[in-house]
Amino acid sequence: MVRLHGTDGAVLGAVREKAAGAAIMAAKHIRARNTSLVPAAQTLHPAFNIDFELVDTRSSAHVGVKHAVAFNEQGIDLIVGAARSAVSGPVALVSGLTDTPVLSYSSTAAVLATSTYPMFSRVIPNDAVTAFSLVMVCKEFGWTRIAILFIDDSYGQGYAQSVENFAAAQGVDVLVSPSFTSSQPGSIDNAMQGVSESGARVIFCIAFAQDMEAIAVSATEQGLVGQGYVWLTGDAVDPESVMEASTNPARMLDFLTGFLSIATKPLYGEKGERFSEVWESEKNLIDLDPLTRAAGYAVDSMEGECSDMCGYIYDAVWAAAFAVDAAVDYDTLTLDKPQLLSHLRELSFEASTGLISFDPETGNRAAGGISVIYQNWVPTSDGASVRGVDTYMWDADTGMMELGPMPVWSGGIKTRFPPPDGACESGWVYSTETLSCAPCGVGTYGDQGVCVACEVGKVAAMEGSVSCAICESGYAEREGMTECTACPDNSDRNSSTKGVSRAECLCTAGYYSEVPGGECEVCVPGAVCPGGGRLPEPRYGFWGQQSCRQFGGELECAEDWL
Repeated sequence: MVRLHGTDGAVLGAVREKAAGAAIMAAKHIRARNTSLVPAAQTLHPAFNIDFELVDTRSSAHVGVKHAVAFNEQGIDLIVGAARSAVSGPVALVSGLTDTPVLSYSSTAAVLATSTYPMFSRVIPNDAVTAFSLVMVCKEFGWTRIAILFIDDSYGQGYAQSVENFAAAQGVDVLVSPSFTSSQPGSIDNAMQGVSESGARVIFCIAFAQDMEAIAVSATEQGLVGQGYVWLTGDAVDPESVMEASTNPARMLDFLTGFLSIATKPLYGEKGERFSEVWESEKNLIDLDPLTRAAGYAVDSMEGECSDMCGYIYDAVWAAAFAVDAAVDYDTLTLDKPQLLSHLRELSFEASTGLISFDPETGNRAAGGISVIYQNWVPTSDGASVRGVDTYMWDADTGMMELGPMPVWSGGIKTRFPPPDGACESGWVYSTETLSCAPCGVGTYGDQGVCVACEVGKVAAMEGSVSCAICESGYAEREGMTECTACPDNSDRNSSTKGVSRAECLCTAGYYSEVPGGECEVCVPGAVCPGGGRLPEPRYGFWGQQSCRQFGGELECAEDWL
């Protein structure tokens, strides 16, 4: 099962066609017992032969299941495929009805290794390998705050969950992880808004090529593109294909420049050179008729390099052959179908991508010797597109290693040191102008990466404050004040009040004010002024004219009236 069309019917192009060509080349090598990439080829029984049918799932679970049902009726022995995790799962369920193993070369979703899909195995490492490497690279770069944006299918869900689990164990904070529905721009906008509101500056995008246009539009509108942002993605997106399909190449170029893509690299170094030599010598000898029938259009050339997927599908076909060969009783020429899965998972042989062996319980490929490559997406020499440049390599044994030239980051920044993740100490915030942390100004405090003005009744006298101080005396009647305003002479504020206005300043004993917060005057002769906002009261043996202003009335009385 290969993937030559998208769910929208669009032709996916040469990368997928050449992967199918590699599968056909593997069948040819099996028949010839060719040892150029698989040294154990000669161990196949002399009577063993391989026949196959190539079909296109069109990236659809529905189409994949239809083919699986037809294969069950035909009595096929084993299915190599599918490419997408969302297709492989349903295919494995249907194939299980006839004990038919499914061996994928491209499906990486972690959920496929559970008891729900007992007939599923894969030659490609699952997403947990790259998810763990992503978290370790975050630690290497000092990124402690990230966001995950993922497609809401089995691939995206499993990948995102793996990243979250590893991140929690390694002290990397996943601020938000919103999902989106493929081909629905509104869903992408909602998810992107969540990323924007989180304040994250390192964003891991789990998506397929068909959604990158809408993601670029939404990210640009939300201001999540340019200096100070880092975007990472998995291996499901080919930047050159995305550029070719874009309706706005200039915007897409700005968005994709600086991306880091993460993928296991089976054909790296000597393994890659060996596969390339074989491919170059045989690509023009591949029988393309099965591919043309599957595609529904003429495929007449295998020109150009073959991607890593070519190595995986080539090895998957060989694994299928070895498993079937082990399950056949050549005396009776019968196949022990119920034991075919066990024979598959017991395999151990060297192939184009390294040692092929499986976890007998999950069907996952053993991870030994698998390297993870980080490609930096940089503009091509003519500035019309982007291309991936191998920049970093990670594996569990050696950790992080620099491979290529100085990387280019979002916004066109070229520096060996990656942009920070915006995580700053308390009271500081990330500045997009300086691409560094800066203290919150006086009159403000830091709150979840944002400087917030002090509310009324509170002040911040120093830069980098993590909170605002309450006015113990005096008041702060405006937001963002740096110091409390003192109460007028001969007055004070009760500490039980909020300190938000001058009206809370009350005269002390021996003084009075006609209005709250007004100037405090010396108590009039013959009166007692208890303070605290109370007006003068006549002393014992004196009387006061209650109509006089001094005693709460409205008349301006002379002192000899009192």
